[in-house]
Amino acid sequence: MTIKMTTRGQHKVAHVMASLLLATTALGAGAIVATPAMAQDTRTYDIPAGPLADVLNQYARQAGVELAYHADLTGNASSPGLKGSYSLAEGLSRILAGTGITYRQTGPRAFTLEPAPTADAGAVQLGPVRVEGQGDTFAQDLAEERRTENPVGPTRGYVAARSETGTKSDTPIIEVPQSISVVSAAEVVAQNAQTVGQALRYVAGVQAEPYGFDARYDQYVIRGFGENVLGSYRDGLRELKGSFSHFLDEPYGLERIEVLRGPSSVLYGGNDPGGVVETVSKRPTDTPFGQIVGQIGNFGRYQGQFDIGGPIASDGSLAYRLTGLARDSGTQVKFGKDDRLFIAPALTWKIDDRTSITVLTDYERNRGQMWPYYYKGDDGQVEHIVLTDPEFDRLHQHQWNVGYQFDHRFSDWLSFHQGFRYGQVRFLGAFVDALGTDGNTLYRYAGLFTDHNNALTTDSRLQAKLDTGVISQTIIVGLDYLQDHTVLGYSFGYPTIAGGTNNVPSLDLTDPVYSTSPVGALPAETYSGTHLRQTGLYVQDQIKVGHLVVTAGGRHDWTRTETLDYADGTSTVQTPGKFTGRVGAVYLFDNGLAPYVSYSTSFSPLAGTTFAGTAYKPTTGRQVEAGVKYQPKGSNSFITASLYTIRQDNLTTADLDHPYYNVQVGRARSRGAEISGVASLTDGLNLVANYSYTDTKVLRSNGTDLGKRLSGVPTNLASLWFDYTMKSGRISGLGFGGGVRYVGKTYQDTANTATNPDYTAFDAVIHYDLPHWRIALNVQNIGDKQVSTCNGSNCTFTQARTIFGSIGYHW
Repeated sequence: MTIKMTTRGQHKVAHVMASLLLATTALGAGAIVATPAMAQDTRTYDIPAGPLADVLNQYARQAGVELAYHADLTGNASSPGLKGSYSLAEGLSRILAGTGITYRQTGPRAFTLEPAPTADAGAVQLGPVRVEGQGDTFAQDLAEERRTENPVGPTRGYVAARSETGTKSDTPIIEVPQSISVVSAAEVVAQNAQTVGQALRYVAGVQAEPYGFDARYDQYVIRGFGENVLGSYRDGLRELKGSFSHFLDEPYGLERIEVLRGPSSVLYGGNDPGGVVETVSKRPTDTPFGQIVGQIGNFGRYQGQFDIGGPIASDGSLAYRLTGLARDSGTQVKFGKDDRLFIAPALTWKIDDRTSITVLTDYERNRGQMWPYYYKGDDGQVEHIVLTDPEFDRLHQHQWNVGYQFDHRFSDWLSFHQGFRYGQVRFLGAFVDALGTDGNTLYRYAGLFTDHNNALTTDSRLQAKLDTGVISQTIIVGLDYLQDHTVLGYSFGYPTIAGGTNNVPSLDLTDPVYSTSPVGALPAETYSGTHLRQTGLYVQDQIKVGHLVVTAGGRHDWTRTETLDYADGTSTVQTPGKFTGRVGAVYLFDNGLAPYVSYSTSFSPLAGTTFAGTAYKPTTGRQVEAGVKYQPKGSNSFITASLYTIRQDNLTTADLDHPYYNVQVGRARSRGAEISGVASLTDGLNLVANYSYTDTKVLRSNGTDLGKRLSGVPTNLASLWFDYTMKSGRISGLGFGGGVRYVGKTYQDTANTATNPDYTAFDAVIHYDLPHWRIALNVQNIGDKQVSTCNGSNCTFTQARTIFGSIGYHW
């Protein structure tokens, strides 16, 4: 039965009827009508009597739920505790009976406590149960979650309703006039993604591993353009990167991973036109929790990880989170390593009702293989012969970050946000690579790189929310600043056969034997440096009139790039500035359909000069996108279909009059279509489905790439993933899932003379969830389908069959 009350008297009647229903249920004469998850999750509790706050904390731990409420709500109230077997609803209702407190379910395992409606005089208040039909309850709870979801917090299953990535404000994704995908922590866990690249395998428009298996870096191509250098952001701030010293993100430390497709300089400054990847750090929670997970896998993989957090202060003003991971592992590449140590402490201080600050820190140490490449013969075939030498090859990286997210609300309509982060990367890489061959012997040279990166980023913005009753607006005005200083040192050593003096051992291609002799000492390093500064001033207005949402913004950036040669003491300074913008509109139909259209631009600073000594102008990008988003009412699902065309100008191409120099007359185009869908249904089924068509072409060039496709970009990408968990019966908690990924063929070079073959890979998972345990077995690329993938002369293979077994305990 459904009771919908609007007047105060109707609320009183509904509360009294709910109380009577609870009393009847307690006597065994009825049943509570609740959401399926609440009704089916029955547990046995043994919570002694005590202060209500303590009892609620123990209930949250034993039930595995999150309870959100103001610290003053429980006051000095006490509770008789809870003993026996109850569903989530029954247990919480019994604890709250007679306290004057009710609850709302705001997530699959999350509840918000609040004061109950005032009852008529003389009425007996027995419990906080809602009396509604099951379908209406789910729909209303879902609508409330979509309205109150934290845009940097957990999602409901796989489906996110809100995001900050597309607007730098808390905005429903359906109202953003560009396509956005969100990969939730739940999806990362289900697929057991070990890198950000692996987590993006099931995202439309993204080629997550364009150059095959590579444990060193996260690399991805979005809508035809490589975004691994300028397109990586964390907590709204760019992750700056040197030549080799890339800040790396550990997926276990992330709450969600978001992809904004298309030019986005209006919000984030200089980047390429394909889009951005935004990672969101795990943050402290108001509810105590903990998790410990152990994993083993093939290639000698051993991994342990933990995630704990909760309130520190009794009034809830202080909360912490500590996430960590340690891994010792080989890889599918011979002699390869993938060792990692990661720790991320976080602290939130709610200074008062209007002000809070969250401090986010992390440290990461990586040990791996610098040169994971294979030999490519004169016939174009890639052999399973690694080029490097295990006695010399090594990759050592240390990185750390410290920063904060500060929020202050001046009033109900005006607020201020500031993000800040400072970090360092220290990188050392030594390798051996192919120099030439006589057909039977591979002659090799050795190299050594050191790359140090110091990066500071900050973003400050004011936000005003205005509502006249006819028009509502969200206006943001912001100023962001970044500076990055990198120092690259490099040296090379060549064998005597090539005129060098180093003893770099050659390799017999018919019977390769490694480490036959040590690599001699390399010459002194040569050092160069880059110092980048960028300041951006931006403004954006989101205007809502009835069902129409219009978003318009503009930004101007001032940049300064200094390139230093420490050998001769010279430097080159470039100071380009650029204005970028975006305008778009979305129309929100009552049935959940939302057609949209947008125009957006981007720019990217470009180092170097022409023959005449003129500094290069920034490359520029522009996109027109049109599509439709669909968020069905009463269904936890989201679908996006889009068409787009992107053009990038001011690309460098050969100067025909002056060899070894370039001119800026190049132009490239990408156009395509995408459709993506994600759903988390009440019966325990999660679905992700995507298809992307990408048509790229070089429109202007003085080189051999004129009229060719961009290298490394497949025309077709398709993927499907599902995960089903049984919600009832004797084997409740047992789940299984799988996925299929198709990647079309790509070109190895800009002249399109050779191709990488297309391939299809299958993934699978089986898992069993108990009240405090999760056991899972993941297999990636079940059929062990591997194809060679070359980026120019650097060749690898796609991921081999990889198996993970994991067991976790949570409380």
